[in-house]
Amino acid sequence: MLVSHLYKFIFIKSLKTAGTSTEVFLEQYCISDIEESHWRGAIATEEGIIGKRGKKETPRTPYGDFRNHMKASILRDSLGSEIFDNYTKIINIRNPFDMLVSNYFYRGSTITFKEFIMTTNIVSELNDKHKRFMFIDNNFIIDELIRYEDLESDINGLISKLSMPPSQRTLGYYKKSKRRDENHYSSMYDSETISFVEEEMKDYLERFNYKFENINL
Repeated sequence: MLVSHLYKFIFIKSLKTAGTSTEVFLEQYCISDIEESHWRGAIATEEGIIGKRGKKETPRTPYGDFRNHMKASILRDSLGSEIFDNYTKIINIRNPFDMLVSNYFYRGSTITFKEFIMTTNIVSELNDKHKRFMFIDNNFIIDELIRYEDLESDINGLISKLSMPPSQRTLGYYKKSKRRDENHYSSMYDSETISFVEEEMKDYLERFNYKFENINL
């Protein structure tokens, strides 16, 4: 997660949506002259906050225990309502069908993709976690979306909208899934898995206007 007091935004890091790449890119607007790094401990200054990335133990900041993938409600309680309610809240989103394929390869699962979808709790787990990033007491709290599918253009649009200066960094790619091939996500699905994801993630699909797309049709 990130907080910029200068540009008054909060970046809430979601799962399997290029969140680390976006976070590393945007942290330059939170703390001046911060060195680019994949992993880091939490840092908090008068300019802003960068949450901990990675599994290494790091000390708490004077402002609280900030880390990646924080629930929106915990982040609000840590920052206080005055900051949380008045800053622009940003999150990355991604087509769930593609997100699940990415998650499958990222985990290096030894079962088939269909088994991964139908016999584990991965779909409900991702759905529930994303709700915790985006909702507090059933209220949607996000102001700006960065779509994985339009990552660079959406980030550039955000920079312009928040009147931030031109970036001193290029957009990197961190924690990319090691897919066995570069086939479109649709090649992994059949009618049963499509229907299951459509039902389980119906709200996400409808809210962000995502659907299953078969490039072979």
